[in-house]
Amino acid sequence: MKAGQIQYRTEKKGIVHALVGKVSFSEEALLDNVRSLMVTLANAKPEGFKGQYLKAAHLSSTMGPGVAVDMGTLDPASARFMLDSAKEE
Repeated sequence: MKAGQIQYRTEKKGIVHALVGKVSFSEEALLDNVRSLMVTLANAKPEGFKGQYLKAAHLSSTMGPGVAVDMGTLDPASARFMLDSAKEE
């Protein structure tokens, strides 16, 4: 959001909190921010880690309910990474 700077916080149980945008952002800007966050998280994976590193993702507004997101479209290792599901159908 700030000139390519990614900021996120993690909880002890592995939950990651990150701001990806504001209501005033364009759809493209929000997608770019989500893409950058997911690549940064994938790059932070420890070398010796085995198994699934990212298990689930939810997007929400500050006080709104969370919406589950398909991990196949958010995992940088997936062939479907950041593809628009509407375009696939």
